[in-house]
Amino acid sequence: MNKLTYLFIIPSSVQMYSGTGRVIKDWIRNTREIFDFYILMDVGNVENYRITKQICESYGVKLITGIPTIIPGCVDFMIENINSVCDSLQFDYIEIVSWANAATNLAAVLSLPKKSEIIFTPHYQPINSIPNYHKYFSIEPFFEEIIQRVNYIFADSPWERDFFIGKGVPEERVHYIPLGVSSIFTNFDIVKEKNNHSKVINVSDWREIRKRNELLVEALKKVFNKNNNIDFLLIGKSISTFKVPKNFNNNIRLYEDITDSELKNLYSESSVYICLSDYEAFCLPIAEALCSGCFAIINKTPILESIYSNLPGIVFANNYDTDKVAELIIEKCNKAELDQKRIIANSARNFFNSEKLTKIKLSILLNRL
Repeated sequence: MNKLTYLFIIPSSVQMYSGTGRVIKDWIRNTREIFDFYILMDVGNVENYRITKQICESYGVKLITGIPTIIPGCVDFMIENINSVCDSLQFDYIEIVSWANAATNLAAVLSLPKKSEIIFTPHYQPINSIPNYHKYFSIEPFFEEIIQRVNYIFADSPWERDFFIGKGVPEERVHYIPLGVSSIFTNFDIVKEKNNHSKVINVSDWREIRKRNELLVEALKKVFNKNNNIDFLLIGKSISTFKVPKNFNNNIRLYEDITDSELKNLYSESSVYICLSDYEAFCLPIAEALCSGCFAIINKTPILESIYSNLPGIVFANNYDTDKVAELIIEKCNKAELDQKRIIANSARNFFNSEKLTKIKLSILLNRL
């Protein structure tokens, strides 16, 4: 049987090293027996284009180079040759990603061939989560047009699903499917930590203001003032810009570019994951850490509550209350016994099972043919 053709249209502004990129990669890996994949991406951001090229080479995906064009009031480049690509190849499915990519996504829906079904995975966040968001005046009106034209919207959270239905999108076109966790973070035994130091882990982009890493630093200093038997593992882009406080050199380890296997090992060593971001559409590292048996202390937002509130191991906090955050870190490090870690991991592995969630999305898409 011939494979169905599937095009991702991705502006190079998408952070392909982040959870968004990981989800795209996992979908390709899990469904490449069914779909013949293509990716159209412009070359405006060299780093994200390079990562995408590596994904394409690894999984036999055809990469089509897009021509970037600046559109006033948009954070992304518009890909100028969308029309010609869609017209020449006639795809069964076209997927656009990220709510903020207004220029590319609107061009995609306006270029939609009659044969194609268009999928939108927005990972929605409020407009004010973008620094200097007043400059990007085109995003919201373009976004309103896009959501009324697509065939499917896949929401990361119950909150996001309700948001789109509240925008007037028919319920049958909005589907809540949580993001799945790659098998590398689920296919290992939960074991007891090997030394007397508990570990707290954070995965973040240190260039993003909304991640509120200054609050994380404030909290960890308060932890160290009370308990010097806790180590922090800080991972992410531009982590080298973080200046380790002199008194805590022995308690902090920094990692910038690490493999999935290395990240898995760090999760498995840790007792607690911490996320103090102002806004997250999902935050895949929370799910990965839970699947590894970590408690997760996260900023209390309606979006994250709607996803994680019923899972063992989740602790919500006010990210500004760093005294309380520090107390919670110490408390949960003391409670991270092996039996508790296994309860947390087993529940999360069932909820974020990538194979199961892939089948749900596939059934929705294939039933429309």
